[in-house]
Amino acid sequence: IGDPLLGHIWSRETMTCAYDSVLTVLRHAWANEREKWLMTMSGQNALLDRLQHSWNASIFLEEGRNDLQAALNMQDPRMFPRSQHEGTDANAVVEMLLSGPNFHHTISRQCTLCTTDERVGESDQFRSTLHGPATSVANMFKESLSADMYRPCSQCGWGLMQRRRLFDRGLPQIISASLYQQTPVIDHAFDIEQGASRTKYRLLGIAYYGDWHWTSRVIDQHGQVWYNDGMEQGQRSLFEGSLAGVTDLLQANRARAAIIFYWKTGETYI
Repeated sequence: IGDPLLGHIWSRETMTCAYDSVLTVLRHAWANEREKWLMTMSGQNALLDRLQHSWNASIFLEEGRNDLQAALNMQDPRMFPRSQHEGTDANAVVEMLLSGPNFHHTISRQCTLCTTDERVGESDQFRSTLHGPATSVANMFKESLSADMYRPCSQCGWGLMQRRRLFDRGLPQIISASLYQQTPVIDHAFDIEQGASRTKYRLLGIAYYGDWHWTSRVIDQHGQVWYNDGMEQGQRSLFEGSLAGVTDLLQANRARAAIIFYWKTGETYI
């Protein structure tokens, strides 16, 4: 399997930092929780399976990354450029990788008083996106799953409508949030209650963006924080201390937290 804390050596020729930051976090989860990854993340989509195969094959990490970059560039050259003049948004990479049957959910509008339940859509992706102020990342996820719409029901006229997301197979193993320059509290761990279950998540990693460059932090299963910048450090990750001791998770070397990743650690029925 190799060192789970290895990063990726940045390529100037194809501006790979967006891929480096995301893949460093995801590969860490795969290497540390391989059995759980195989049960919950394998078979989600062809791109993620190809990436997992490259990790299993013990080839250079950069080869798997380059293969992913080439495949995405073939699909959409404008969204995923491959040159030394233009980079990629790491959010777009995450959207392509974290999708599939285990992320599938329906979106409905339900009345708080009557039986009205209007299905309005479905998706194979689940990401929380923060465009306005929020107190914490945990609240972002909870509001993404269920939120009041503050408009009356079209049937009974009394109840308020709520938007709800219902997952076919329970909440996903990995969930991510895009901050878009907002500054909520980054929770170290949190629970989400949905229906009769309570799901626990812990902070897995953070992708940072600043000065046109992406970097990342990984939080291991012991609560230790590691920083990686493929341009400056190559594959080597720097140990920063315990999660409790790192006081500012929103910033890393002048870059701002842009994408937050959480890993599911357990699920109980209530």
